[in-house]
Amino acid sequence: MLDKVRDLFYHDCTDADVAFASARLRPQALAALMTKVHLTEDRFGRIPRVYIECTDDQALSTEIQLDMIEKSPPVDVRRLHASHSPFLSMPDKLAEALSDL
Repeated sequence: MLDKVRDLFYHDCTDADVAFASARLRPQALAALMTKVHLTEDRFGRIPRVYIECTDDQALSTEIQLDMIEKSPPVDVRRLHASHSPFLSMPDKLAEALSDL
């Protein structure tokens, strides 16, 4: 199981980071993903959005990420050559990308 978790979320992280993060993973309810919501420009649309694209993400493919970007266009997109977890694999580069925004 740890190999699958590493492959999906942490393939560019250290063994120590994989062990730390994996020990904290918990099941997530699917109801939040399946519940229909109604978004309006007055509410959701007025909040500027940014997106950090992880170009080596194995959990969310590039196609899925681009689809999310297209459906809810951000004001800016930053790209990191990272897995699903740049907060572990490259925290300095992620912090730099966020602070530049």
